[in-house]
Amino acid sequence: MKLSEREKSILRESLLRFEEEREAMASLFYANMFKISPNLRPMFGSDIMGQTQKTMLELSAIVAILDDTDACARMIEELALRHIGYGVLPEHYPSVGEALLLTIQQVFGPRFSQEHYATWRAAYAEMSRIMIDAAYPDEKGIAV
Repeated sequence: MKLSEREKSILRESLLRFEEEREAMASLFYANMFKISPNLRPMFGSDIMGQTQKTMLELSAIVAILDDTDACARMIEELALRHIGYGVLPEHYPSVGEALLLTIQQVFGPRFSQEHYATWRAAYAEMSRIMIDAAYPDEKGIAV
């Protein structure tokens, strides 16, 4: 992912805060996502906390290697290919991104600046683009 050093710093800093707010993030993220797109609920089991831990581990792993753009892209592509098996389709990505941004805003309140919002929005859009391109090469160009 092509990000400035400042953007990488914001993402890394945010992930540290996510760890501190993990339970709030989990309950809000999935509540937001299922409110935005109720059709996604059947894709998830009952262990939402377990799913949240997996999501946090994936995000942490991606952010940890942001400086190695090739390795980062490969990790995101592998994640996308796994998501095919879960039934994730290109049209699901915008709802997940909307839920993520809303959740971050709710949990961090005024600590979540416009710069944070813009960085997370851009990072999620780039990650989604990489995932869709890898998992659904015929669907290139879907806006997230």
